[in-house]
Amino acid sequence: MATRSEVRQVLTHVLDGAVAANVVDLGLLYNIDIIGDTVHVQLGATAPDAMTDAEVTAEARRLILQRTNALHVRVDMVHNRHWTPAMMNDEARKSLNIRADEG
Repeated sequence: MATRSEVRQVLTHVLDGAVAANVVDLGLLYNIDIIGDTVHVQLGATAPDAMTDAEVTAEARRLILQRTNALHVRVDMVHNRHWTPAMMNDEARKSLNIRADEG
C-alpha cells in the first residue's frame, strides 16, 4: 500500500503549469486519501486553466502509479480555493525570488 509520505514525495516532481515550481512547495496539495491500493489526491492551481489542469492531473497520476505500489489513482483539481503566494513554502519563495512578506 502506498503511503501519504510516498505520494507527497512523488508530487514534488509535478510542476504547476503557470509557475515554475512543484505543486507541493506551492501549497497546492490539499489532500491525500489512501484506501487499500487506491490513492485519491486533491490539487489546486495557481491560475484557472483547463488545459494546464489536464496536464497536471495526468502527470500526477502517471508518477504516482509509476513510483508507488498504488493500483488505482484519482487526481482531482480543486477550484473553490483561491491560491495566493502566502501558500508557498520557503523553498518555493526562495527559488522564485519572493520575499516572505510578499506572500
